[in-house]
Amino acid sequence: MRRGAGKGGGDEPGKEPEQEEEAEAQVQHGTGHCKWFNVRMGFGFISMTSRGGRALDPPQDVFVHQ
Repeated sequence: MRRGAGKGGGDEPGKEPEQEEEAEAQVQHGTGHCKWFNVRMGFGFISMTSRGGRALDPPQDVFVHQ
């Protein structure tokens, strides 16, 4: 039996089949400096200058949070 996107059909209600899941967090090890961090809000950016022992040119901005 086929199920359509109409009433009572579809795999997940309220979700379109072509919607992608949220991207998983990536673990990155490297060095850099704190561009800015808001302690009250608990987030900021680090400007990474190297990753995995290799220099990054230009530096890569990375979002961080507590």
